Formats: sequence, structure tokens, C-alpha cells
Amino acid sequence: MTPDVFLSRDSRILKDIAIGNGPLSYLFMLGYAGWGAGQLEAELMDNSWLTVPGDYDVLFNTPDEDKWKKAAGIFGIDISMFGDVLGNA
Repeated sequence: MTPDVFLSRDSRILKDIAIGNGPLSYLFMLGYAGWGAGQLEAELMDNSWLTVPGDYDVLFNTPDEDKWKKAAGIFGIDISMFGDVLGNA
């Protein structure tokens, strides 16, 4: 959580941006992700997701292809140490 970043699904913000009354920095996120009942919660509990606090600089001043590496690096995580496939031994 960061005091500089907000999330909204209110379509009125599009009008505000169009007339110059919106935020100076913004991202449009479109897409779909679907999980079965309890799947996301189970994945979070199993540490299948790497979650870190939001960072304004990462979100708005970093090229998209570098965001995940930079976000991890801020917390001392070398993402290159992770393979494409994870499992339990």
C-alpha cells in the first residue's frame, strides 16, 4: 500500500482525465483472470505469488518489461534465481 497510488473502477475518472482534471499519472488495466473457488487464497497461502508493496516509481517511471524485476530488486530479491517452473522437492 502506498499513499500515492489509488485503484478505481469508476468510469467517471475517464471523463476527468479527458478534460484535464484527472491524475497526472495513470495506468489503464484491462483483462480477465479467473480462479476457481478458493484457488487464489490457496495459491497465496502456498507462497505461489511474490507480493511486495506498491511503488510509485516502479508503476509510473519504469518500462513495463522491467517492472517485475525492479519491484523484486527493491526488496533484495534477485528474480533471476527463480526458475520458470517451481515445485516441492
